[in-house]
Amino acid sequence: MKRILKRSSTESCVPWAATGCASAVSGATGCASASRPGYMTVIVIVALLVTLAICGGMTKTLITLHHASHALDDRLQTELLAIAYLDYAQNKSSRDPAYPGETINITPQDWSQKNSGQVTITIDRDAAEIKVRAQSRDQDGQVSQQITVMKSLESSD
Repeated sequence: MKRILKRSSTESCVPWAATGCASAVSGATGCASASRPGYMTVIVIVALLVTLAICGGMTKTLITLHHASHALDDRLQTELLAIAYLDYAQNKSSRDPAYPGETINITPQDWSQKNSGQVTITIDRDAAEIKVRAQSRDQDGQVSQQITVMKSLESSD
């Protein structure tokens, strides 16, 4: 014959009590089933590890997006540089028919970037075209972005 013990609602279930209950939270059913020692510690550690893994994945994603945004920023800045100097070269060649082109070095302070830049303007009179090559260089001097744009010498747009 099994004997079922019932507790009054005023009794508390604490680990140090002589009731044999290992949980400080009694729940709806009381402390009839005592858990093994350390069980809650394992659950908390697993929950923390899952949270840490999620936070690590989110951090990795943020770092990747940060690098991608810098690469996009460099690309757009280089494109704008090439287009601006194409207009510059077209205006200069229309004022001076002997204008051969030039190379312009741009420091990071010139364009509010951490990278330097270089623009090479080439005028090909035989092909009647202006060719502008813009490069963005990282802090180590390596080319990070390069864009070449061309325009006809006769076009006025």
